[in-house]
Parts: sequence; structure tokens; C-alpha cells
Amino acid sequence: MKSCEITIRVTPRSSCNAVELHGDLIKVRITSPPVDGEANVSVCKTLAKALRIGPSYVLIVKGNNSRIKTIQVQTLTQEDIFLLLSQT
Repeated sequence: MKSCEITIRVTPRSSCNAVELHGDLIKVRITSPPVDGEANVSVCKTLAKALRIGPSYVLIVKGNNSRIKTIQVQTLTQEDIFLLLSQT
């Protein structure tokens, strides 16, 4: 099974949930506050929706309490991810 790790920057308490591609940087904006892991769940759901995969295929492997997170994405390669995000 394909799998890769990507680094993202999270902005909690945003006005909307969105995934933005800025060059090689992936920014994920979420409306949830960073309380009790609520933001981490929103990050996984928002990123999964943008990549058109199920949320169970997106896992935070590093940075649970940080704005900079390392995410493992199953079923996609890094090239697939950047291609999908550049199309939106």
C-alpha cells in the first residue's frame, strides 16, 4: 500500500475549514479551537476531504500539540497529494 509523510502548518480558530498550497508548504485552516484534541480531529477530516480519501487514512505522527505537524497519508504518494491540492 502507498503511504507518505507530509509536513503541514495548522491555523486553528479560522473562519472556515480549508487546505491551501503555498509552494511546498501545505496550510490547513480549521474552525476548531486547539482544545482537547478537537483541532487534530478537524485537521484529519479537513485534509482527508481535500484529498478525497477517508479520514482514517490520515494520521498525525508528530506534533500533536504544535501548529507544525507531520501527517502520514495512506493510499497516496507525495506527488499525488500535491497534484490533488494544486487542482483545487
